[in-house]
Amino acid sequence: MTLPNLLGCGRADLAAAPSPIPGRERAVTDSPRNYPLEHPESSGNDARFTFGLVLDVAEVLTRHGYPPLADSGLDHVDLQQALFRFLYGPAE
Repeated sequence: MTLPNLLGCGRADLAAAPSPIPGRERAVTDSPRNYPLEHPESSGNDARFTFGLVLDVAEVLTRHGYPPLADSGLDHVDLQQALFRFLYGPAE
C-alpha cells in the first residue's frame, strides 16, 4: 500500500497538497519503483524474509530513537506484516 492510499487520497491529491515542511515543495512523481516485489512462489516463502530481518529492522528503528518492540510479541507480528506488505504489496 502506498502512502497516498494509507492517507485515503490519490497521487494527484497528495501532489496538490501543500508540503508539511515550510519552504519545501511536495515531490510526487511517476518514477520507476523497485517495490513492491512479486509475491513469493505459491508456497509464500522467501528465504530472505526471516525472523532475523524483522529483528534487524526493529533494531534500526530503536537506534533512530523509536521505542523497542514490546515483549508480548504483538509489535513483532505487526512489524513483520507491515514489512511484508511493503516488500510484496497487498495479498492478491
